[in-house]
Formats: sequence, C-alpha cells, structure tokens
Amino acid sequence: MSEKETAGTGDNRERVGPVAALFGAAALFSVFLANLGVVTRYVLHYSLPSAEETLRYLFIWLIFVGAALSFGEGGLISITLLEESLAGRPRLCRALLLFQGAAFLVFSLVLTFTGWNMLEAQFEFSETSVVLEINMGWVTLGVVVGCALMALYSLRNLGRVLFGRSSGSGGNTA
Repeated sequence: MSEKETAGTGDNRERVGPVAALFGAAALFSVFLANLGVVTRYVLHYSLPSAEETLRYLFIWLIFVGAALSFGEGGLISITLLEESLAGRPRLCRALLLFQGAAFLVFSLVLTFTGWNMLEAQFEFSETSVVLEINMGWVTLGVVVGCALMALYSLRNLGRVLFGRSSGSGGNTA
C-alpha cells in the first residue's frame, strides 16, 4: 500500500529491514532459550547449561550491536536539559553538541580498542567457553563490533553538527 492508501486506515506500520528482522529473530530465539531453561529446570528438574551459555552470549551481541544501531537512528534516550537551556545561543549549543559527540567518540574508540586487544588475546591463547567450547573471542567480537559501530555513528553525528545538519543530540529526550 502506498502512503496515500494507508493515510486513513490507521495502518502506520513501517517495513522491517533485514537487520531489524535479524535482531527480531535473535530476540525471539533468546526468549525461547530463556523459557526452555526455566521449563527444563523447574518442570523436568534438569538444567541445560548449553542453553544458558548460548543465551548469555546472544545477549552480549544483541545489547552491544543493538545499542549501536539504536544510537545510529537516534533511538537512545538522552537528557537534553543543558542543550535546551542553550536554545537561544546557537554557538554555545553547537559547541556543547561537538563536545558531547567528541567525548562519546573517544569513549567508543577506547572500548573498541580495549575489546580488540582482549579479542586478540582470547584467540591467541584459545580461551574457550566452558560448555559450548567456542573461542571467547567470538563473544567479545560482539562488543568490538557494537563499539566500532558507535564510533562510526559518532563520526557521522559530529559531521552533521559541523556542517549544520543537526538540531540536537539525536536521541529521544527525557
């Protein structure tokens, strides 16, 4: 349906992209694993360590990469009290946004490089998980990918502030 066709129907659904569909599937799978763990533990009196470990590692990927994607779309909550108080002073507001963006960029880069060093050590020393026996570097890679994406989005946001395409922090206000 086109936008005109859905205008009066109350159908305001947006198309779900492939990344959102993948995250939705991963979230549903994590719900399934969590419920499976509860049922096997309390009904069958048997614990499924592989399900618990898989759930834990899936959460790491979902949280870090999901937060990065949400940040990229301006979906993270932000406190804009100081920014709003500077609304009548565009130069100060722009300086504040540049400072915020630069600080978040530095934070993201520190986490990215720290995570990368950790990941290299985990692959070098073959650190494996207890139950699944996978290299822990694959788990840490979720942290590195998420933080690297946050750094890239921070650069994009800084560019928008520098070249006048941003009116604020990009997050939802609280």
